Amino acid sequence: ISIIALLGAVALTGCGKKDDSSSEKAAASSSSASDSQDTTTEAATEETTEATTGEATNADDWKSCFTNKLLICKKDWQAEAETNQDESILPYFSIQDLDDDGTPELFISKGMASQYGVDIYRFENNQLVELGSYGAYGTVLYNEETGVLSWSNISQGNEITKGYLYKDGELEKIFSAEDYSKGEPVKEDSPIVNDFKFKIDGVSVSEEEYNTQLEKFITTYKTDYSVELGRSFEIDEAAIKEALAE
Repeated sequence: ISIIALLGAVALTGCGKKDDSSSEKAAASSSSASDSQDTTTEAATEETTEATTGEATNADDWKSCFTNKLLICKKDWQAEAETNQDESILPYFSIQDLDDDGTPELFISKGMASQYGVDIYRFENNQLVELGSYGAYGTVLYNEETGVLSWSNISQGNEITKGYLYKDGELEKIFSAEDYSKGEPVKEDSPIVNDFKFKIDGVSVSEEEYNTQLEKFITTYKTDYSVELGRSFEIDEAAIKEALAE
């Protein structure tokens, strides 16, 4: 099936980032100013879904939708890069079957800068459904044995670690760790000095507890033995054909 034929199977759609509200976004905005340094970009879109393409009509529906979405993303992002003279925009993608149902999920990366997460989509009812944007530096880690998606992002000395499991068509957060101890120093007389430096799942903890829980997460879910998703293939017609044929 040619790329032209695949494009004809679905309605064209744009590729802009969603600006959905979510409970985590609300929590992040109210917790502290340093939470804004979490540039993983997942806060605005996680725990939300949105149909992003029209219906496909052939036996390879998901391939049609994937192809259409990828080529539109490339077109939109290349135009943005040229307009803004932004060399950090380098569109790539990966595919991975997160639930072993025979239909993979789609991972699209806008670039490799810290602010770029990975837009993740699932295919359902002849259309793509957006799961949100996760990760940092254009990648997210995936452990095939444990099924966990994870990433760590360091920004201005602060380190954020997140972990998610794909369940019932959604990404469910199972872990978060926040280390603000290496960022801008906090005055010793500040009322937040003792409860601001380390957090596990949004709750302030001691440095010792933070390290214990982070190591437990890494060991339990084997995140050190993960593969990177988001930047397996550059977005072009030849690469799309190769990826969808695998």
